[in-house]
Amino acid sequence: MQLTNILTVALLALGATAMPAPEPEAALEGRTLGLLKCIKSGGKYDWFKHKCNYPEPECPYGKKWDDYKKKCEYPPYDPPKCYQPEHGWCSKSKNEYTTYNKGHDWCKKDGWNKVWCSDDHDAPENCKSQY
Repeated sequence: MQLTNILTVALLALGATAMPAPEPEAALEGRTLGLLKCIKSGGKYDWFKHKCNYPEPECPYGKKWDDYKKKCEYPPYDPPKCYQPEHGWCSKSKNEYTTYNKGHDWCKKDGWNKVWCSDDHDAPENCKSQY
C-alpha cells in the first residue's frame, strides 16, 4: 500500500513539472531585451504600447517622409479648383497626363509636374499648352 501511494505521488509530481506555468519574469526579460535593442538601434521605446518608435529619416529639401512607402517623396499638389464640367488633371510632359490623384507620382511637387483643369474632351490640348 505504501509503495502504491509513493508511486502515485511520484506520478503526480512528474505530471505537474511536465507543463510549467508561464513565468512573468520571462515576459519582463523579453521586454527588457526589446528595450535594449531599441535603444542601441537609435529608437525611442514606448512603455505603454511596448514597441520601439524610430525618428523619421531626414529628407532632402522639398521632400517629406512617407510612412506608407517608407521613403522620401515630394508632397502632392493641392487639388485644383475647377468649374463644372471640368476636373483636375496632372501631367508629367506634353503627352503624359492623368486625372488628379494625390497618390500618383505625376501629381507631386517635383518641379516638373503640372496640375490643371480641363474637361475630358479638351484634356490632350490643354496638357500640351501647359508645356
